[in-house]
Amino acid sequence: MALHFDYALRLRSNSVKTPGLYGYAGVVVHRSASLASMYSFYVKALALHLRRHPKYKKVLTNEIIELLFKAAPLHDIGKIGIRDHILLKNDRLNDQEFTTMKSHPQIGAEIIASVAGQIGWNPFMKMAHQISLYHQEKWDGSGYPFGLSGDDIPYPARFMALADVYDALISKRVYKPAFSYQKAVTLIMEGKNKHFDPVLVDGFNAIHEQFRDIALQFLDSEDQRSTLLAKDDH
Repeated sequence: MALHFDYALRLRSNSVKTPGLYGYAGVVVHRSASLASMYSFYVKALALHLRRHPKYKKVLTNEIIELLFKAAPLHDIGKIGIRDHILLKNDRLNDQEFTTMKSHPQIGAEIIASVAGQIGWNPFMKMAHQISLYHQEKWDGSGYPFGLSGDDIPYPARFMALADVYDALISKRVYKPAFSYQKAVTLIMEGKNKHFDPVLVDGFNAIHEQFRDIALQFLDSEDQRSTLLAKDDH
């Protein structure tokens, strides 16, 4: 039964409010509520480090950093609108399936807009909407859904993009093993000026051990921790 898909329809029909977003983002999309909150700590660590950088010091106030922290787990909320046979497929997606998967940012933005229609467009809902809609955009314009580039990508989504990719790199997927933290750092650095805002990559490079330590707090098994800390990937 496509429970998450049915839930997306309920959200679109204005029958669910904000607390439900967190529950389904955690359990359905991210496998557990605790793993969903891991993204919050990633973006907060990066924002705290960059709050004095000339590019970000005017926007990264205490209030904004707290909004980033709260909104980050909702970045993939749109995946509850993707059918199970695609979302849970135990193999690489074909072209048609990947096209469907690429609709999740817009589905998520629609869901958040539906909730905002009930409770109002407060700063949190605006932040969550930006993160959901734009977190798959890339600095060089090769992302989706709109192909935005550079500073045209809202900054909350730029923070989220780096945190999201870091988590994907250190996590097992059907198409790849979990990578070590060291390999993840290398790949993030290679994404500078391509996938990611170069200022964020420099910030990440300065605090990547914090990202490692955050992941260690949330990983469930000793095997996962050993993989994260491995000196060489196999």
